[in-house]
Amino acid sequence: MKNISPIDPAKELLRWGPVPGRFFYMSEFNEACFTRFAQRFPDTRIPNALLLFHQGRFLYVQELAPFHAACKAIFQNIMMNDSIRLSLIEEWRGAVQEQHRVQRKIEITNLSALSDEEFYAFWNEFFEATMRFWIPTIAAEFGNYGSDQLLKDALSSSIPDAKTLASAMEIFTAPEELSFYQEEEIDLSETENYETHQQKYYWLKNSYAGSQILPVQFFVDRKKELSKGIHEHQKRRIAGVKAKKAELIARYSISPAVVKIADVLRMAIEWQDERKKYIFQTLHYKDILLKHVAERFGYDYETLLNHDFREIESFVFSRMHKKHCTYRNTGHATSILFHAPTSYAINITTLSTDDVTEAWNHYLSENVAKETQDFTGIVACAGNGEPVRGVVRVLLDPNQSHEFQPGEILVAPMTSPEYIFVMKIASAILTDTGGLTSHAAIVSRELNVPCLVGTKVATHLLKDGDTVEVDAQKGTVTILS
Repeated sequence: MKNISPIDPAKELLRWGPVPGRFFYMSEFNEACFTRFAQRFPDTRIPNALLLFHQGRFLYVQELAPFHAACKAIFQNIMMNDSIRLSLIEEWRGAVQEQHRVQRKIEITNLSALSDEEFYAFWNEFFEATMRFWIPTIAAEFGNYGSDQLLKDALSSSIPDAKTLASAMEIFTAPEELSFYQEEEIDLSETENYETHQQKYYWLKNSYAGSQILPVQFFVDRKKELSKGIHEHQKRRIAGVKAKKAELIARYSISPAVVKIADVLRMAIEWQDERKKYIFQTLHYKDILLKHVAERFGYDYETLLNHDFREIESFVFSRMHKKHCTYRNTGHATSILFHAPTSYAINITTLSTDDVTEAWNHYLSENVAKETQDFTGIVACAGNGEPVRGVVRVLLDPNQSHEFQPGEILVAPMTSPEYIFVMKIASAILTDTGGLTSHAAIVSRELNVPCLVGTKVATHLLKDGDTVEVDAQKGTVTILS
């Protein structure tokens, strides 16, 4: 196999994915995180990373131990510093407004009437605004990965019982703000003006795999599925979360220092959720610009999706020949290598079909005996405390959610916002990756659906139609048939 990364797959790895995604839609993250954020905070040392793209999906890989150590330092030194954290949030709020201004400009501008030089300035203005949007959020993005163990260690001095500690972690990491999906459901339940609602939430099913404009009928049909009194239910749920936290603090005399860790972690989770809303909106405008590039300069749109925005600038605006971008359709890898205190090299390697398949399997494989009949995971949500028996549905692509039947047990590498529509009707949720601050963990607690994350092997051991028992109190999964 072609040597594409110094990351040793024999070591314990952090995997984000695999999930559906195209390089173009997420390309600013690399520059924002590994160059701009690193320059702003030179003491941050995110270790080497690898992004693999294969057959419309991507996988992000890092060695777990050094990654968690780096993330813990980011959380302690940046997120826990009130002055720095609040300054970053204020900066981000301004960046959101600037991003909206540029997006509005796209709506009212006839791109075809611009000269190539004018369009390049337009393109650059958009992506610089998007970069400024990303940079302040990186501390929350990575800080969350180092915060849950920090909170667990801090709570364990007051709550030594393992079962109670697990329950306390579930409570302390629960958001106290509505997610943007919950806000949309409440808005939908309270409106009869579907056209206005569609204009506000047309982007709801956007993802790193693509952008779409949801029709009015989508919301008309969806409203029929919403329960009555959803707004009051969410108010009671959030009030219950706050009451449980207050009860734990009083019962176990949890110190203000430990409470602050929990509060900052919660704020970071809420920040990331709010950020997703704007990311999904931005994907719509990125798509408009990319389609115009394809039309203006005669490039294949699907091929351009396999490149980051800086590469597209070099192809298009530097007049490089099209052959430089058409050869990446089989797959590619992006290695992010740390060189010096503030220097990273982002190396994009185009792979042959055989190489990308081998690399994909190389970094995704888990050594697990096929005869294994039970496995464990991290308890993200215990549900009502009773074991759940059900039929498995392995969903590697949330865009195939139409196959999912109510009451089935959702099994996925991880979940992302696109999974929300099946998570709501699942009887239990199992993921390969993730911790207590992962998307699956947060959403399962909001829905009170039993959930185990970080099983490592769920998608490797289980297949559609298997019957399993999930005991979210004990953190175990037993294969029954």
